[in-house]
Amino acid sequence: MTRPVDLYVTTRGRFLDLVGQVDPGLRVRATPAWDVRDLVAHLVGLNQDLVAGNVEDYAGEQWTAAQVGTRAGVPLPDLVAEWDAVLPAFLEVLADPVGHGMEDYLGLSPVVDLVSHHLDLCETVGHEVVVDPETWSVLGPRRHFLLDLQVQVAALPALRVRTSDGDDWVVGSGDPDGEVSAERLDLWRSLEGRRTRDQVRAFDWSVDPEPYLPVWPASVFRWPDD
Repeated sequence: MTRPVDLYVTTRGRFLDLVGQVDPGLRVRATPAWDVRDLVAHLVGLNQDLVAGNVEDYAGEQWTAAQVGTRAGVPLPDLVAEWDAVLPAFLEVLADPVGHGMEDYLGLSPVVDLVSHHLDLCETVGHEVVVDPETWSVLGPRRHFLLDLQVQVAALPALRVRTSDGDDWVVGSGDPDGEVSAERLDLWRSLEGRRTRDQVRAFDWSVDPEPYLPVWPASVFRWPDD
C-alpha cells in the first residue's frame, strides 16, 4: 500500500509540472480568491507551518490566509525554491507527526490538501482528472471515516454509499436505511466541497438526500455555491 509521504512526493511532482504550464495569475475555480501563485504560496506555507508546529488552527481561514498573505508578491520561482528547501524537514514530520509532538491526523491531512488542490488546478485548466488506485487507497478510507463520523454525530440513518468503481461503504450506525450511488471522482470531490448541492442531489439516491447535505463535505470544506 502506498504511504502518505510517498503519495505527497508523487503528487507534488505532478502539481508542479502542471503549474509550470499555466499562467501564475490564473484564478483557480475551486478557490476563486486565489490564483495559481497564491495556491502555491498556501502549500509552501503549510509545509513551513507543519515544520514549525504552527498547527493549532490547521486549515482555518486565518491560518491559510496568513500563508498566502505573508508571501504576497513573491515570484513563483522563489516560492518553489522555498518549498524545495523546507520539503525534507516537512516530510520527516509528515512521516511521524506523533514523534514530533503533533496529532496523528497530520500524517494524512496535508496529503489530502495537496491532492485536492492538484485536482482543483486540473479542473481549472481542463486537464484530465484521474482518481488512480494508489491515491484512492490512501485517501478513500479517510473520506469514508469522516463521512461515517459526521453521519453518526448527526444521528442520521445509516446510508450505503456505492460507486461505479466498486466502492461499497456503510456510513452511520446500524443497517443502512437507503443508498446513494455516484462516480468515484464525483463522490470524492463532493466530500471535499468541490461539487454543488444540486450536483450531489443529482446522485442516484434511494432516499431523500436533504438530511445528509449538511454533513456531506468534511467540516473544513464549504459548499461551492456558498
